[in-house]
Amino acid sequence: MPLKERLFQRARKIARVLSTLIVASSILGGVWVVYGELLSTPYLEIKKIKVEGLRLVAKEELVGRMLAEEDKNILAFDVERAQRIAEHDPFIKSASIRRILPDTLEVVVEERVPVAILMLHDGLYLVDEDGEAFKRYSVKDGLSLPIITGLEGLDEDALEEGLEGALGVLSMIEKTGWLTADSLSEIHVDRVKGFSMVTLGEGVRIGLGRDDFDRKLTLLARFLEARGGDMAGIKSMNLNDHRGVVVRFATPEAIEEGGMG
Repeated sequence: MPLKERLFQRARKIARVLSTLIVASSILGGVWVVYGELLSTPYLEIKKIKVEGLRLVAKEELVGRMLAEEDKNILAFDVERAQRIAEHDPFIKSASIRRILPDTLEVVVEERVPVAILMLHDGLYLVDEDGEAFKRYSVKDGLSLPIITGLEGLDEDALEEGLEGALGVLSMIEKTGWLTADSLSEIHVDRVKGFSMVTLGEGVRIGLGRDDFDRKLTLLARFLEARGGDMAGIKSMNLNDHRGVVVRFATPEAIEEGGMG
């Protein structure tokens, strides 16, 4: 092929490439212009935030943390950042966020369920139903829960075992039909004697031992049913006895002063 014709064909190829680049640049430029318009249009401003699953965390407080001042446009909203902020709250186990165009964010939250307060050597901690101590307890939390004691200073394995047992007791007391977790002030763990619990109103200590909780709580339920749930005059009860429910009554003087003995 003559040199002149080869140069002409090469020039045509270069021209086609250049024209393609020009068209692509024009399209991209147009896209950026459109995108810029979308980011500034009032039509896509965030106007509604739906939040599901909150019980302990205030919606206004959570939304205030997730939504920065500049987060007005739903397309520019950083979903992953907001999710990280939500899950940083100790009461929130997980959070998912999605955009619903043109102007709505949907937030679905799974909160931790605190079931007890754990006493350790360095303070009090909220414990969830999975046995995780997830937050230092504060009266500002506004929670009235039984305190798990007797686990201070134990190694990790012994602490985990004792905590699991205490939470197991809490989950079983509903079977009595007379006691609930809300009616207890304390669950005590003793590595020798086992578990005991103290009622909130009367201050009655109930010894459970280390095992056979189903049978023992059934005996307790029968005893309470016979008394109509009334524990007045009782100082302590021992369910860890082959004779059944062993009751120690308060002195008459103590009954007159409130039944604590």
